[in-house]
Amino acid sequence: GDLGFQLNDKFLARAGMDYLDAIKIQHLHSFEALLALKPAWTLCYVDTYATQTHSDYTYQLKTLLIFGSETQGLPEALVKANLSQSVRIPMKENVRSLNLSSSVAVVLYEAIRQLYL
Repeated sequence: GDLGFQLNDKFLARAGMDYLDAIKIQHLHSFEALLALKPAWTLCYVDTYATQTHSDYTYQLKTLLIFGSETQGLPEALVKANLSQSVRIPMKENVRSLNLSSSVAVVLYEAIRQLYL
């Protein structure tokens, strides 16, 4: 759907620096389109409603990390219906969650660490 920014934006190019040439950006208009494109992939939902931590989960080569919006996260019912495929980043009680980009970095790095390091 709507990204809230343009893919040809100069700020995106700066943030991607030297990496944009090494990746293929695909803008899909729905979650269903993503699932149709990657039917054999495992979904891993990342949200504060999850019970297992991101470092206890075993990532596979074909794992899609699913994050919600920064302000609302994922629907609670979705995460609770998929607890074995959901993870959270441990946080101290009464402390706000990390922002979305930091959360993506933490979980993605753990997946890379498990798979490649």
